[in-house]
Amino acid sequence: MPDEGEIARLEGAQIAVEAQGLSKNFGRQAVLRSASFVVCSGESVGVVGPRGGGKTTLIKLLLGFLSPSGGRLWWFSGSGRSRGLPPSGYLPQQPRLPNTISAWGLLDL
Repeated sequence: MPDEGEIARLEGAQIAVEAQGLSKNFGRQAVLRSASFVVCSGESVGVVGPRGGGKTTLIKLLLGFLSPSGGRLWWFSGSGRSRGLPPSGYLPQQPRLPNTISAWGLLDL
């Protein structure tokens, strides 16, 4: 349940993404447990936490690279709420690229 400050922040704001009870398990290991949040259009958000705390997993869930084990995730656009991902980009911490690719070849990807 949002508090008064959260309600004031959301009044009149355009919501970009909302998560409710978002969870991710790998086997029996719970990596992300019941994350709920709202990000409004134009906001800048940082994801901070300890190593192994689920930061990368959360980003991969937001980008659609992983499916949640529980909870719901919505993206909002001018046409309303959807479960579809808006156009996004992602550079992993350790990209896996062929050794033979040139800088120009990377731009063509």
